[in-house]
Amino acid sequence: MNKTWMFFILFSLFAALPAGASYTIDDLIILSQTGEHQEFIDHAKDIKPTKRDQRWKRLVSKQAELLIDNLRNTKSFSKKNLLKIEKLALWPTLHQDEFFQVKRNSYSLQYFKHCFLNNSKKENCAKDLKLFWMRSNKDPDTGHKLSLLLRGFTPKQSAWPVVKDIILSSQSQYYCNDAFIQETVHKKLSSIDLEKRSSSARKILLQNLAHLKCWNKLIPYLKEEISLLPSAETSSLYYALIAFKQMNQTQKDLWLTKYLLDDPRQGPLLNSAWYNLKELSQHFERRIAVLNRLKALSPLPGDSFNNLSLAITRHFNKYFPEYITAYAKTCLSYLEGTRSFQFGNPTVHCDSLFKRNKYEAKSEFLGQSLSSRYSAIKKL
Repeated sequence: MNKTWMFFILFSLFAALPAGASYTIDDLIILSQTGEHQEFIDHAKDIKPTKRDQRWKRLVSKQAELLIDNLRNTKSFSKKNLLKIEKLALWPTLHQDEFFQVKRNSYSLQYFKHCFLNNSKKENCAKDLKLFWMRSNKDPDTGHKLSLLLRGFTPKQSAWPVVKDIILSSQSQYYCNDAFIQETVHKKLSSIDLEKRSSSARKILLQNLAHLKCWNKLIPYLKEEISLLPSAETSSLYYALIAFKQMNQTQKDLWLTKYLLDDPRQGPLLNSAWYNLKELSQHFERRIAVLNRLKALSPLPGDSFNNLSLAITRHFNKYFPEYITAYAKTCLSYLEGTRSFQFGNPTVHCDSLFKRNKYEAKSEFLGQSLSSRYSAIKKL
């Protein structure tokens, strides 16, 4: 009887306990005081939603931050721990917690640096980084540092998924002076077909691409790039600068003239350059301003002189003959050795131009004097 009675008592006690005993708020307080951060997090949601008051929220925020601190201090940069933090970031209380987000970003930066340094498959780290960024609070400073990691370890992969949020940020002015950010924006602009859009649609697209504070930092870079690179590579920059009214008349005339000289492709931009040259023929001062700037370039633009079509060469001969003459004279100065040129022949397509002049029976591009000098040199 005694054994039976004892068994009954024990059975009753165990039956009274729930299968998974829930922690109370007092239990959580004890865990927070003893540094059991992980156990605290594991059982924080044992508290019913109706009981999750400000005290509970403060405890959760503090313990989540301490958990991240512990992982950082012990250099526990595993994917398992990264995912653990990312799950915490989904908690409404922590999603809106600025201090937690700072800790989260800090851990993630260290994690991805560790990943790139210790993982042979860098592309996997890059993929995880971009996924993290999609879920993050888009802190621009964190994004900038992540973009530099992508640049350093996976230069062939586009950093645009990260950069696009940085340049749209209200703090973008602090990052849009960075060379890598500028290069990335340039590549993005080149991938957008701005030529086929209307002026208003083009401007809206550009305004949605980056914050105005960023554009204010980008524009000096765009102006420098458009002056250094071949016009065939800078049509997107031209449209961007035009959209923001950042090119004066001489700059527009110069770029469109260079575009026409650089063997352009068919399209609206070719039409604009074609008719702009006609307009220049009616404005001597504008034409001479462009001529002086063209003559200062090395090499002189002239790819169109080597094109199978004579159309552009004839167009220049009719509406801007001063440039045809200047190109030929510079060529002769080089061939005759009357002037020194630091980078060699500045008129790459000189022979093509003189050959065209020779066979253009209806209207010679160049005077007899220039043609005779060229012929004399070639006979030597």
